[in-house]
Amino acid sequence: GKIGNHQEALMIYVHVLQDLQRAEEYCMKQYCKPNTEQSSKDVFLTLLEQCLKSPNCEQLQIRKCHFIVENIEKQTFMPRFAQNFKTKHDDSLTKVFNNLSPKVIIAISILARHSNRIDLQKALELLPTDLPLSAIIFILIQSLEHLNSRRNYLKVLR
Repeated sequence: GKIGNHQEALMIYVHVLQDLQRAEEYCMKQYCKPNTEQSSKDVFLTLLEQCLKSPNCEQLQIRKCHFIVENIEKQTFMPRFAQNFKTKHDDSLTKVFNNLSPKVIIAISILARHSNRIDLQKALELLPTDLPLSAIIFILIQSLEHLNSRRNYLKVLR
């Protein structure tokens, strides 16, 4: 990580150590460094990519690596907005998340927590094409609100 190999570092955190919390801490540390290059600003996008794809054991030169979501409960990584969403659409949202694969739920959860640090266009390109819009609608709303508040802040500065 210190030499800028974020993809390899995150691959180890996600697929070898199977520790998403430490992977997110690593991303936050790299993202918040002052005067960093563009690859450090895309570190959350790299984490999202690692969570969505299968491990490449040959690239790591390790015999044994696992995909982190082999034996997890979906409720563990279900985004907070989906768990706390109490409206008439609550059942349909729960059905949507129950039909998703665990790695997509993890990716959506990461996207929900760090949507203001991830290029939304690139992140949406990484997600599966058959993903229902209802699974990511709140992330889109949250990102649009962030962009709007940023635009208003820049207007005030100007």
